Amino acid sequence: MLGLLGEFGEAVGVETNDVLLAAARAAGLDVRKGALPAGLPVPPGWADVVLLLDVLEHLDDDVAGLRAAHRVLREDGVLVVTVPAYAWLWSGHDVALGHRRRYAAAGLRRLVESSGYRVERLSYFNTVLFPAIAAVRLYKRLRRDERHDLEHPGPRFNAFLEWLFALERHVVRRPGLPFGVSLLVVARRS
Repeated sequence: MLGLLGEFGEAVGVETNDVLLAAARAAGLDVRKGALPAGLPVPPGWADVVLLLDVLEHLDDDVAGLRAAHRVLREDGVLVVTVPAYAWLWSGHDVALGHRRRYAAAGLRRLVESSGYRVERLSYFNTVLFPAIAAVRLYKRLRRDERHDLEHPGPRFNAFLEWLFALERHVVRRPGLPFGVSLLVVARRS
């Protein structure tokens, strides 16, 4: 993602893990040691856009993380956030990934707005796969199965799932999706 974003301007990644930091740098990416909320390695007002893609759910204090992103955004800068949706989908998968929480649309809107942003877009996504994912999570809960869902399907099935997931890009823009496994927010620093 960072390599692709570099085609549009200066793109900086932030990483806490030294092994991942070294791998990114070896690939020629500008990735700096740091963390949310207190350790962002860029000055205030530096960024036109901040992406927090599946980040907030890992933070002890998601409000502090959003406020730190607010500080590094220029006036009228854009924040893009993705997070897992619905607390009732909580499972061993979330535990294995180090999640602290899952979100609902209304609560995420309040959180983002109370952190100094104006929400321009809020939508669920990963809607097509939602019934299957919800069924698996509920089935595992009934069986008290606390294992994660990180097994990789075969290449053909994985390609099919990728194609299915990509179909949503045509719908998520307008009017948005009413439910899904994840949430997307696009907001402006106000």
